[in-house]
Amino acid sequence: AATPQEARARLVAAVGEARTGDAIRHADGSATLRLPAELTAANLDDFRARWTRAVADAPPARITVDFRHTTFMDSSALGFLVGLAREASAAGRTLRWVAIGGKVAHILALTKLDRIIAEDRCGAEP
Repeated sequence: AATPQEARARLVAAVGEARTGDAIRHADGSATLRLPAELTAANLDDFRARWTRAVADAPPARITVDFRHTTFMDSSALGFLVGLAREASAAGRTLRWVAIGGKVAHILALTKLDRIIAEDRCGAEP
């Protein structure tokens, strides 16, 4: 049986880095934050740095946070998302949460963060 690290390495090799976390700036000025399969204290600093680089020139008016590939988040990740929501709200930016599934939805419900991080089920795919 493969270790979790070996399984993750195979996943990255099979599906590419974009599915393991990426921040994309679009031509229309919006941005998409694709969360990795696991967002934890171990990879949060790197992921936050990618996000910061993607929006360094000008903060996007619309942000889509895509949970499509995310299966686990720890408290560090939850804190990052709460901070992102607060920053967007304070700046009057539109923030969409899409493709929240399974375990992540359960984590959000257990922590009652589903009250501020609720999936946008209408609208186009990111």
